[in-house]
Amino acid sequence: MAHPLFIFNLLLGVLLTTAPTAHARTGAAAETISSGLAQLSETYNTYAEDGLAIDYPSGWRIERPSQQSIRLMNYDPIAPLTEVSAPIKTEIWLIDENPAVVVGRELDTLQQEQAQVNRYRVVTVDQQSGIRIWLGGLTGDFSHAIKTYVGYGDRQTVMIVSHYASPGEADEAAAIEIEAAVLRIHDSFKKLAIADES
Repeated sequence: MAHPLFIFNLLLGVLLTTAPTAHARTGAAAETISSGLAQLSETYNTYAEDGLAIDYPSGWRIERPSQQSIRLMNYDPIAPLTEVSAPIKTEIWLIDENPAVVVGRELDTLQQEQAQVNRYRVVTVDQQSGIRIWLGGLTGDFSHAIKTYVGYGDRQTVMIVSHYASPGEADEAAAIEIEAAVLRIHDSFKKLAIADES
C-alpha cells in the first residue's frame, strides 16, 4: 500500500504543474474578506515592490531580507515575543524551482520533523493553482503555521508561510480572527509584471 504522504505529494506535483486556473473572487468571498468580522485590523495596506504585491494589516512591520523574500510582522522583532498577545510572522519567498520539487522537499521536511498536519486544501491565489497546509503542535515561539505554495508554470514557486501562537481553545474568537487575517494576507499575493528596462 502506498504511503499517504507519497500520494499527497504526487497529487500536488500534478496540481501545481498544470496550467493556471482563472478563478475570480466571488462576491461572497470578497464580502467575507472585507467584513469587520475576524480582522486584526480594519484597514490594510499593500506592499508592492520588485514585481511582488501583498496586503498586510496597517501597523505591521515589513522587512526585505533579500530580493526573493519579504517578512511581515505584527511585533517588533527586537522586543520579546511575550510582550505581544498574538504574535504573527508571515514570510514570502519567490523560489526559482518547479512547484512539485519545492512542495516535495517541504513535505519531506514536515515528515522528518513529524509535524502535525491539521488540514490541507487546494487553493487559487493570483489566478494560479496552489496548496495550503495548516500545521499545529510546532515547537518554539509559534505553535501553529499556515503554508501556501503557489505554482507559476513549472519554473517558479511562491511559498507564503505564516507562523503564529494559538490563543487556545478558550478563545475561539481570537483564533478565528488570527486565521482570517493570515488567510487574507496569503490570498492577496500577486506577482506583478515588471516592465523591461531597455
